[in-house]
Amino acid sequence: MESNQCASCALKCGSPANLERRNNLIATFAVIAPFPFYCHREIDWRHISREESNAHVKAGRMKLCRGWVDNIRIFKAAGFYKDPDRRKIRRYYAVEAVSVLEQIMLGSDDKAEHRRSLNRMAQLTRALYREVRQFDEELYQRLQINDAWRAAFEGRDAK
Repeated sequence: MESNQCASCALKCGSPANLERRNNLIATFAVIAPFPFYCHREIDWRHISREESNAHVKAGRMKLCRGWVDNIRIFKAAGFYKDPDRRKIRRYYAVEAVSVLEQIMLGSDDKAEHRRSLNRMAQLTRALYREVRQFDEELYQRLQINDAWRAAFEGRDAK
């Protein structure tokens, strides 16, 4: 299968967008859930707000990420999305994880609240990764999860 995935794709191991943890997590969740993930090549993805991004999507200025499309095709062919009940659970976890991630990014002066958010994020991330890994180890390995996230999920230090 030929891909038009760009060199800076969040789903391409080692690319700038892949190495940026927030972007990589959202791209990975978008494959697992699934929910649409758009190409960031034409925008300054490091400095765009969610509102600005949504405005670009609504105006048709952003296309679906090619890496996301390729992964969706592979996961679908493997039957990962076949069970509607599992799909609903994955989507719930992924959407909540993105919401918690946004709260973490906004920051909080309340250290206990911040710690609860980090713990919830870890729980949701582990649950999503576990879903893929239990379904098919090869699909799990295929996900271009940032090494730091993969190490955290697997309970080891990042290299």
